[in-house]
Parts: sequence; C-alpha cells; structure tokens
Amino acid sequence: MSTESPRQPPFYCPACGKKHRADLSALQGQASAVAKVTCARCETVMALRMGADGLPKCEANEPLGGPMSQPDVKKPGLLLPLAAAAILAAVVSFGVASAIKPAATTPQADPRLATLEEQVRKLAVALDEAAAREQALRRDYQDAVAGVAQRTVSAEKTVASLGQTVTGLESQTAQISKSFLTIQKEHADHGGRIEANRVTGRQLDKRLRALEGK
Repeated sequence: MSTESPRQPPFYCPACGKKHRADLSALQGQASAVAKVTCARCETVMALRMGADGLPKCEANEPLGGPMSQPDVKKPGLLLPLAAAAILAAVVSFGVASAIKPAATTPQADPRLATLEEQVRKLAVALDEAAAREQALRRDYQDAVAGVAQRTVSAEKTVASLGQTVTGLESQTAQISKSFLTIQKEHADHGGRIEANRVTGRQLDKRLRALEGK
C-alpha cells in the first residue's frame, strides 16, 4: 500500500498570478492557521490559509521591501505582464475552484488549467517583447532628435560663417567704390589741368604770332 501523500493543489500570487505549490498539510483542518509564503516572481509576501472548501486561499500581505512598498513595476518588461497577469489571476483562481473536487475526494488536475497557464505565459512573453520594441523605438527617437539638434547647430554655424563672409565682401565693395570715386575725381582734375594748359598754349601762340607780324 502506497504511503505517498496526494498532490497538493496549487495557489496563485494575487499580485502577479505566479503559480505555486507547497506542502499544505500543516494547514489542513485548522481554519485559523495562516502561513506566509514569498512569491518567486514579484517577491510579494502572501498570507496562505485553507478555506472551508479545502482549497488554499491566498492574500497579499506585504512585499519584502516593507509594508507600504510595491513590486518594482518600473523595470522593463514587468509592468505590462503584472497588469495582464493580475487580470487573469481571478480567472485562473475561478478555474481552480471549479476544477478541483472538495477535500473529501482526491483532487484531479483539470486540462483547462494547463491551457490557461500556457495562455498566461504566452501573454507575458508577448508583453515583454512589446516592451522591448517600445524601448528600441524610444532609443531611435532620441537618437533622431539628437541628430536633428546636431545638424541644426552645424547649419547655424555655417550661416554665421556665410554672414561674416558677406560682411567682408560688402566692406571690400565699399572700399573699391570709394577708390573708384577718388580715381574719377583725380582724373577730372587732371583733365582740367590739361585743358587749362591747352588754353594757355593757344594764348601764347597768338602772342608769338602777333610779335612776329610786327
């Protein structure tokens, strides 16, 4: 005759939905007995007791970080899986209660539990992948913004350099214009002196001819 104890029914973390099994023989037949169990996933401390139906009842007591602390849902890939798993935990718990017979009979595993667990696992994996893609997109966006800012600074420097070049050309043009006006003025003065010399030459020529005619 086998003395092996029957398979203990599972219980689920009310915070993240993680499935657990433990030896519950110490709680059997003691309605006031409560055991503290730590969740292997989110480290929430759970208060575990046996219900009137012979099934384990699990309530969140407090996380290991202290009475007012919560699981670190800011870590990548943990926030979305915890949210989805918490929603599905109630469905899974209801399936456990309806699938396992009362304590008077030997508990039987329901195939639907495996299906639900697989769905929860796939959902957690999909949410982890979505979180990773979101982080990758956020990094790409930040890199793009940094690239645009760098190109903007470079363009501003180029425009400033062109402005200095234009200012230099304008200064050189003004200097050339000033020199040209000076040359024009000197040319006009030189032309006037030449014309005056011509007039003087004609007058002297007339005087010479007048003298020769006497």
